[in-house]
Amino acid sequence: MRLRITTALLLAGIVPAHAIDLGPHDDVAALYAFPNNCISVCFINQTLPETIKVYLDATIRRDGWSGTSVMVSEQAGRVQANFSGPGAAAYETALPAFLAVGAKGLARQLLRTGSGAASALVWWAELLGAVLVCAFGVLLLLASL
Repeated sequence: MRLRITTALLLAGIVPAHAIDLGPHDDVAALYAFPNNCISVCFINQTLPETIKVYLDATIRRDGWSGTSVMVSEQAGRVQANFSGPGAAAYETALPAFLAVGAKGLARQLLRTGSGAASALVWWAELLGAVLVCAFGVLLLLASL
């Protein structure tokens, strides 16, 4: 019931939405291991936006953001997540950083590149950047309370 009210308020423009462009369909599908398979999650007949919504809803529950909701859509080959509620600003800050780190890791794995000290240096620099962005998001969240 609460999700319907939040969705209605979101559509009416009363509750601000925090939109995040997740990227092109193929890149997002690789990051979210779509389509679902029986190696990790037994096959469930879902679209890519439905699959991402399941993952993001689980993240919202895990992080304890009651009242926060997400709607995922795909238009013109790009996937977008729209967050609303008290945790929306936190996800707007943190999610792009985590997706960037995941995309770089996926690219490195697919290309089988990177070895030695230079690769380790790049890995630590990326991790440090993600931690800083996440810490900044937490700082903004704490400042808004």
